[in-house]
Amino acid sequence: PTSPRQLIANSMKDTELPHVHVVIAAHNEARIIARRIQNLQMLDYPTHKMDVYLGTDGCTDATAEIAREAASNDDYIKIMEFSENRGKMVVLREIISHIGNTGNAPSSSLLVFSDANTMFAHDAVRNLVKSFSDPRVGGVCGRLVFTHPSPESADIEQALENPAEEGLYWRLETKLKAWESALDSCLGANGAIYAIRTTLFWESIPTNTIVDDFVIGMKVREQGYRMIYDPSAIA
Repeated sequence: PTSPRQLIANSMKDTELPHVHVVIAAHNEARIIARRIQNLQMLDYPTHKMDVYLGTDGCTDATAEIAREAASNDDYIKIMEFSENRGKMVVLREIISHIGNTGNAPSSSLLVFSDANTMFAHDAVRNLVKSFSDPRVGGVCGRLVFTHPSPESADIEQALENPAEEGLYWRLETKLKAWESALDSCLGANGAIYAIRTTLFWESIPTNTIVDDFVIGMKVREQGYRMIYDPSAIA
């Protein structure tokens, strides 16, 4: 049967969907990077409205080579290899600067942030973007679910049917995001799955920023937009 999440996601026509730029920084993720790219390739989102940018941060393993091979048949997936290890924030800034300089980033486009070792549910991006139809919303944070270790070929939807038990801290963290969102805005986001309007990215964010998801999310709120939580967008 169709789940409530799928019903919500499928309610948006492809012509109504915004263009998204999925941005991921990776350092020595050779073990998982092919599976992550496969996960992105299986998303229920029109590829002509999606670009994926994977920046490899001075990897000393085969992350870049494996990523290029996995994405070789898909022009919308770009591998940006940086030879020097400079940290996640530097990579994110460089990728987003490149997006802006290509001239292919319409003002209505969105940046979707994630991690190399995170898997999206098939409808995650559709559910993540639907709240942006409200002009007051500048960012949306999805829900991160912990799953049991599974074979490389395991389907993410099957893994979500048998999630790992979440500890007290994470249950409280999830509740807080829901309550903050209902009241006004989340305090930051969750780096595994969140999106913001491309125009709201703080271009001069310090390169030594550690909790980038918190800072990027709070800068959205500082500009007068809401940062909300949508548990239907699952990673």
